[in-house]
Amino acid sequence: MPNPPPIDDALLAHLGELARISLPKQRQAELRGKLQQLVAAFSSLGEADFDMCDGDSARQIITPDELREDRAETPPDVSEVLANSPQTAADCFVVARVVEP
Repeated sequence: MPNPPPIDDALLAHLGELARISLPKQRQAELRGKLQQLVAAFSSLGEADFDMCDGDSARQIITPDELREDRAETPPDVSEVLANSPQTAADCFVVARVVEP
C-alpha cells in the first residue's frame, strides 16, 4: 500500500473551513485518524488489479439503445412505501436528527 500524505494540523484546519465546521481540539486527533484511514483506503485503489474481473462482461460498454425504455409508471401507494418503516408521521419517514437547530 502506498504511503498517503499525512493529514497535518494545517490540512485539518483547511478541511474544516471548507466544510464550515468548528472542531474542538479534543476531537481533532480522532478525526485526523479517521481521515488518514480514508485517504489510505483510497490510495490503495491505485494498486488494485482490475484485470481479474470476470472476462469481457466486466468491460462491456452499454449503449443508450441497450438501456431499458424510460417510461412513466404509477408510483406505489404511500402505505406500501411506508409499510416497513420503523417510524412514520404525517405520511413521512421519521429519521434521527443529524443537524442541531
